[in-house]
Amino acid sequence: MLEPYVTRLEDGLWVQIRPLGPDDREALKEGLTHVGNRSLYERFLSPNHKPTEKEIEYLTHPDQRDHLALALGTLDDPPIGIGVARCVREAPGSNIAEYAILIRDDFQGRGAGLLLLAHLAELALENH
Repeated sequence: MLEPYVTRLEDGLWVQIRPLGPDDREALKEGLTHVGNRSLYERFLSPNHKPTEKEIEYLTHPDQRDHLALALGTLDDPPIGIGVARCVREAPGSNIAEYAILIRDDFQGRGAGLLLLAHLAELALENH
């Protein structure tokens, strides 16, 4: 599933899931301003973590094979970024990977994380 996919959150809000890429650099940085310290800690396992420019570069350049990344956003113009899901293989071609999901605080509890996880798992299976 590398084509954009339109669906709904549990509360009926129309959203789009699509591959995350280099053009998402500024949107990712802006989206992180809507994530509280607890969510950042749970995602990055570090208190008050602020990703460096080098980390932003890495996060926005997945190869969509061994490093998969999906973005979830509204259909507004411009869209509101809701969250990101990614998985990274332990080694190229490995069957073992770690995944992470980060959802904006104001969209948590609406099914966004589960939706992203389901699509990330599907994409990982396709790339197996």
